[in-house]
Amino acid sequence: MRLGAIYALQRIAADSPKDRLTIRNVLAAFVRNHDFYTTRPPASQCTAPLRDLYLTRTIKRLPSDVHEALTIASSLTVQGDALADFSETRFPRVELSKARLSRADLTRADLTFAGLWAADLTSANAAAACLTRANLTDANLGKADLRSADLYDAQLGGANLSGADLRGADLRSVSG
Repeated sequence: MRLGAIYALQRIAADSPKDRLTIRNVLAAFVRNHDFYTTRPPASQCTAPLRDLYLTRTIKRLPSDVHEALTIASSLTVQGDALADFSETRFPRVELSKARLSRADLTRADLTFAGLWAADLTSANAAAACLTRANLTDANLGKADLRSADLYDAQLGGANLSGADLRGADLRSVSG
């Protein structure tokens, strides 16, 4: 039922440009309220201790309604708009390969160990995001804001970083 509602909102956004930003914001709020944590601890760059993430080896798939809301909300952002707000969402070990997240606001998001292979993060704001050990192989990070992002031991082979802002980013042990 929720997936049908998300697709209906996408159709309304296509037919009614004046409602596009409102729909984008509703979908982004839905994603923020359906991350992998129910309560919000005080802000920190990486919410889960690495040793705990090593013990949990499985990559998680987002529920289809959350995945579609994430993708559709990002696609509803056009040049000059504020970014689709997914700031502080926590999706450690999430599978987002080939996700279309261009112009998404992922500020302080926890994407530790995330599978972002071939994801489109063009012009995304991932400032202070936790991308520790994330697989960003072949990802498009062109013009992305990665200031102060934690990219420790991330896989960046074949990633497009042209125009990306990496000031203050932790690039220790990055491979690729």
